[in-house]
Amino acid sequence: MTFSDDEETVPEFVTDYYFLDDDESAISFTDLPIQFDSAEEMNATNRKAFLSGVTEGGPLKVYIQVIAWRLDIGDDQPKLMALSKEEKWINLLKPRKSYGEMIRTILIIFQFLHFLKKKPRKSVKSLRAHLCEVFGTFAFKHFKKDFREYISLIKLFIVRDDTLAKAPLLLEFLNEVGADLCDSVCAICDDGGELLCCEGRCMRSFHATESAGEDSGCNSLGYSKAQVEAIQIFLCKNCQYNQHQCFACGKLGSSDKSAGAEVFCCVSATCGHFYHPKCVAELLCPDNKSKASKYQKRIAAGKSFTCPVHKCVVCRQRENKEFRELQFAMCRRCPKSYHRKCLPREIAFEDTREGTVQRAWDGLLPNCTLIYCLNHTVMEELTTPARDHVIFPDVAGNKKIMVMQKKELEILAKKTSQIVNKLQCYVQHGDMIVDLCCDANAFSQLMKEKLDASGKICHFQSCDIIQPKNFCNFEKRDWLHAKPGELSIGSKLIMVLNPPSGVKATDANKFIDKALTFKPKLLILTVPEETERLDRKSEPYDLIWEDSEMLSDKSFSLSGSVDVNDHQAEQGNLKPPVLYLWSHPTWTKIYEDIAMEHGHTSPKHRQHCAEEESQMQRLATAPLVEEDAEECRKKDATPDEGARICKKRPSSENHEGVSCKKTLKSKHNPCHAEEESRV
Repeated sequence: MTFSDDEETVPEFVTDYYFLDDDESAISFTDLPIQFDSAEEMNATNRKAFLSGVTEGGPLKVYIQVIAWRLDIGDDQPKLMALSKEEKWINLLKPRKSYGEMIRTILIIFQFLHFLKKKPRKSVKSLRAHLCEVFGTFAFKHFKKDFREYISLIKLFIVRDDTLAKAPLLLEFLNEVGADLCDSVCAICDDGGELLCCEGRCMRSFHATESAGEDSGCNSLGYSKAQVEAIQIFLCKNCQYNQHQCFACGKLGSSDKSAGAEVFCCVSATCGHFYHPKCVAELLCPDNKSKASKYQKRIAAGKSFTCPVHKCVVCRQRENKEFRELQFAMCRRCPKSYHRKCLPREIAFEDTREGTVQRAWDGLLPNCTLIYCLNHTVMEELTTPARDHVIFPDVAGNKKIMVMQKKELEILAKKTSQIVNKLQCYVQHGDMIVDLCCDANAFSQLMKEKLDASGKICHFQSCDIIQPKNFCNFEKRDWLHAKPGELSIGSKLIMVLNPPSGVKATDANKFIDKALTFKPKLLILTVPEETERLDRKSEPYDLIWEDSEMLSDKSFSLSGSVDVNDHQAEQGNLKPPVLYLWSHPTWTKIYEDIAMEHGHTSPKHRQHCAEEESQMQRLATAPLVEEDAEECRKKDATPDEGARICKKRPSSENHEGVSCKKTLKSKHNPCHAEEESRV
């Protein structure tokens, strides 16, 4: 008896399994959409896939159409499941031996995630021992290559699992190989070197500066070095404006699905090629116009597709990176790929033969050969075809915008040096700097570089609810749920806040109130002017300085940021935020001295301090009223009574009791005095 997709009965467990497409060719189950839970909406796919195998403990054969897969790493062992067309989940036990070899890398990745889910703080040595125990002989030195291949899939699990997001070993791997997901050669000149990677859907890389592309004669993007350093999230103009070229015909088209897309991206996680539905349908079905027409309509309706780049143009089979002869040679100008064994002789690796031109290069792309197929004329002086193939949207019409953006990046770069330089002198060796709402997580990295250079070794922690590209010291979490005891004591704690504002700064006030529960010695705020001041809180902080000019222009907004609809966000601030430095009263005198030493206080603030000091001197020498003099004769006057006595001295309305309150903290409260002496 055989189960099929025509029957209502779907088995709960299947072993000796493998997956096939509608051409009866073996495929990886990862070619199907992944579904993390039943409530999650799946990406639609028009590709048919079938699960074949036998039922557990019985001879019944299985052949069932499946539409998605799922992995559960929360149990004792990773649990892999497939979703039938009838929307019933099937547990997959053991793959057929030949199929197991095909998906071995994927299974290793699953064991890796499961291990870190259970033991997030284990070492590389423990991980290696575990994988060797599960898979027997295991070449760990190749694991990072395997990790790189599935980094997009791994990130899908990270954003949904806080334990994985905090696992140090996983973050280390991501930092080391994450950048390699982008193209390893420039999209303009096809050469390597110092590249800037687009973080949009195209995943291309570019020589950003003229000097970076000098060796290959690349025109580059024309940025200056300072502009590149200021960029935190880079989007090329195509991704920024949702205008991408069809990789088949080269023409620009809208890729914005909400506004009626004209070009669509290949579903492969490592592919950034876009196509017109008609262009890609004709390439996928070259000998069947009727089938191509149906395919075109499906793609235009938003159905996913895998582009021709992922099959050899000669044998129509997929790539197998494990074997050199089955690795791909991919054309840089059109959607043609060959297995190395299928590569035409005319596509030569050398130009030694008369009349031949070098068209193939090893070592530029990881585990892949870079080629120019015979459809393109290679220019001898460039060793590439003409470099007019990259078209950005309406470059001429947007020239003024581009110039403005470059100027904004220059200003942003200068300001980021200014902010770090201004704040680093307030940090002491051994401090813990916590950056909340860290956005692109750039501040901590820049501050760490500056402090390391000065010999101050500090601890860093960055938090936000959205994962940034820079994972260094990052923890994905909602800061408002943090608990006491998770951070250093106040005497070692510096907190940095650039919170969401909200209506009338309500959100900013919530974040600040939460931060104050940890009693940091220093609080650095970038908030709207209407945010409640910290000297008006129930336990007030003292203002060291405020700067309303440093962040006053449009360049302060994150360059390249996009909104929820992937549209370019407005670059400017309707009303500039203010940069504040607030101190816990215990440490105010120390930070005031540092501010005066470095000239950080404004003339207005310095004048105010001078007036306050003068007022204090007048208060100290003013005669007591008779009622106060009598009270001062009490030998056991309490600190509170002392404060009340001082407040009855003649004083101006604006300064009544302020200076005396600061004095009493060190004179009458032994806890404050002891804490200040330690600092």
